[in-house]
Amino acid sequence: MVRGKRSQFLLLGFVAVVIAFGGVVLFLLRYSKIRSGVVASEQSRDFGVGNSASYGEWFRVDGPSMAPTLFGSCRQWSCRVCGEANLSFVLNREDDAANETACWVCGLIVEVADIQTEYLGDRVNASSFSSTDSQLIEHFERGALVIASNKIGLHVKRLVGLPGDTIGLNGVHLTINGVRIEDVLVEHPMRFPLPWFLVCGDRSVGKVQAPAVASKERAFREGKQWVPESWVARADSKGQIIFSPGSLDPRGVNSPVWDDFTFNIGISRRLFSVDRLRVSGIASDATDVEVYFWTEEGVRRVDRSLCEGEWFQISCFEGTPVLQDENVFDVDHEHPIALIRSVQGSAITGLAVERLLEYRIRPQDRMRYPLLLKEGEYFVLGDNVPLSVDSRDWGPLGRHQIKGRVEYLQRDL
Repeated sequence: MVRGKRSQFLLLGFVAVVIAFGGVVLFLLRYSKIRSGVVASEQSRDFGVGNSASYGEWFRVDGPSMAPTLFGSCRQWSCRVCGEANLSFVLNREDDAANETACWVCGLIVEVADIQTEYLGDRVNASSFSSTDSQLIEHFERGALVIASNKIGLHVKRLVGLPGDTIGLNGVHLTINGVRIEDVLVEHPMRFPLPWFLVCGDRSVGKVQAPAVASKERAFREGKQWVPESWVARADSKGQIIFSPGSLDPRGVNSPVWDDFTFNIGISRRLFSVDRLRVSGIASDATDVEVYFWTEEGVRRVDRSLCEGEWFQISCFEGTPVLQDENVFDVDHEHPIALIRSVQGSAITGLAVERLLEYRIRPQDRMRYPLLLKEGEYFVLGDNVPLSVDSRDWGPLGRHQIKGRVEYLQRDL
């Protein structure tokens, strides 16, 4: 009798251990899925069945891997100072109270506890095809968003490397055949273009004014908008203003533009400087403008004639190289843009600076480069560069692992 009870206890203990082990495995798989951008079929069907492309399969994006091009489950909140809507991913929900994020427009520091509205994630409609599809190559367009599979499940990523390409490095920047990946993709017409991130927005320049409030913290206390002196006028020049990213920091520390992702909460990482920038605004008066951009390859110059009331947008990609001895406007790493107006005193309103997404390796990456893609091999990346689990971790994907292409996006915000 005692022996029977002991056997029952042993059996119950074994079952408990199996259940606990299964729970740990499911947790690890779930964590891996969240980081790598898994998509779940809303019809709970296998994906990519058949020999030809088909449409109408809807998937829900899960995780931050493709943000901000595609948003997985996240929290939506509205800044209490500037009123702009923000989306944030909480990566460490067990320690929410200790995490903070910043408004991507005015820079206000907000605690995670203030973020209330949950968003389930974007829905995407994808075509499906198999590796025997005669039209397969037409679907493998550089820059397209594709559904890729591995042992964990289905993932949505951006297709960047094609068979025959060499994926290499220029410093920490990933390259395709020696050219930075973002430089290649920005020239391609894509259904889902590379995202630009607002660095400094809604500024008016003519006579440069002092900040409306001394600091972000004081602005929050007084319920006012913090307007940093992000553009600095040069007294010895005619209509010249210089963009100074360091002035966005209330400590006044000189700095370049960083690759910060304010929607990633709960992650500490090394920031990298970026140099693919663009500036936009509205000319209140007719004027000619010269815009100088600092890049790692050298300074670039763009000339533009503006009409009264004209909205303009000028990027570093439009610029022509400037010789070193012609750079008399002191554009450098910490002052990456200079704007010169031919009509002194003419005003520009709504002035904004944005940075392009830049693909790079991370300190923890172990993939070796250069990497030549063989026949039937593809290189995929996530747009949330710091967090995405992609070909930097997996290596190239085979043709049979590319299951479909994203055609449409539905965002229910």
